[in-house]
Amino acid sequence: MPGLAREVLRTPFDLGGGPLFKVALLRESDTAVHLLIQTHHLVADGRAMDLVHTEATEEYARRVRTEAAKDRQVAPSALDAVAGRGDYFTSPQCEADRAFHRGELARMEPSFFARRHEPQTVPAFGRHTFTVPGEVVERIKDSGGSPFAFLAAALGTWLARVHRTSQAVLGTPLLNRRTRAELSTVAQYANTLPLRVEVPDGRPLADVAAQVQNSLALLQEHQRLPYGELLRELPAAGGPERRLYDVTLSFMSLKPVKALAEGVGRSGPMHFAPPHDQEALAVYVVGTRGTSELSVALNYATDVFDEDLPVTSLVEHLMSLIGHGLDKPERAAAELPLAGEAERERLRRFARGPRVAFAEDATLPALFEARAALVPGRPGCSCRTGRVR
Repeated sequence: MPGLAREVLRTPFDLGGGPLFKVALLRESDTAVHLLIQTHHLVADGRAMDLVHTEATEEYARRVRTEAAKDRQVAPSALDAVAGRGDYFTSPQCEADRAFHRGELARMEPSFFARRHEPQTVPAFGRHTFTVPGEVVERIKDSGGSPFAFLAAALGTWLARVHRTSQAVLGTPLLNRRTRAELSTVAQYANTLPLRVEVPDGRPLADVAAQVQNSLALLQEHQRLPYGELLRELPAAGGPERRLYDVTLSFMSLKPVKALAEGVGRSGPMHFAPPHDQEALAVYVVGTRGTSELSVALNYATDVFDEDLPVTSLVEHLMSLIGHGLDKPERAAAELPLAGEAERERLRRFARGPRVAFAEDATLPALFEARAALVPGRPGCSCRTGRVR
């Protein structure tokens, strides 16, 4: 199923004439089937798909148990998702939201990964998953922290150290549903807004996480202003596009999986969402109510996370930051060790490598050419105006 889902994600929707919502029933065997739902983000967000999944499984269970149909309230129309937006843009709340985000933009200094894919082409993405153990999550909670904020702090710290800055900006999808009707509507409401992660010298990781939690609370109070409106506030820099982040971090809490009926089990839903072309990394964190561990999926651009920066090293660094941040809560986040035990062992093996005589008569350009020749299919030098192979 995961392989098929990734293949489906590579097939674009026909926005001009094709349906934006497709459903397929896949038979794995006589005793196992999968329901594959493919939808465009224009018509449904994560909350919407959770509603669809819940209602579909409840109806399946009712039919298996041959129970009478229940009277369901008529679901709100998806057209309500856009109704009233004109009133919002002329309201005092919209002005307050704009004022808040202008203040945030003035304090943001986003950094971006250099991309190596050819212009006008769709970049290739890979997927990697890992688990944050339940005992680690419980330690975060026992310290008074939020697991999501702690993970965001670790990711922001890692980005700040990679880009050599004192802050990082993460795109964070927010629910953006305020009323009971909106919470029960299958539609697109989610709004991905920039979240600042401040990592100044001397600030411990727990304090970075506390700042993230406070910033997120303020962001949720002003989550209705569309991201596109924020981008219009940015000055035109002459580049191809305006943006504030190339790394996103989202969190979803799922209900525990229960059997549909006696003798009819089921697995939980698997959510797959392709990153946008301009994103270098999309991080999806999923928790299940009643359990502590967190499942994390990394969808990454392969022209960023490659042999020189493998995505597995990112996982090691995040877990190292979290572990050392819990073990040494007084130590500055910018000084916590990044390398895990596996990476330290690789470095120790590298240090014990063979001795090679130094070529005293070699020039720097010649050494550079020799190094580039080892990987002829990759760029030898990248800059703003182009690449040299």
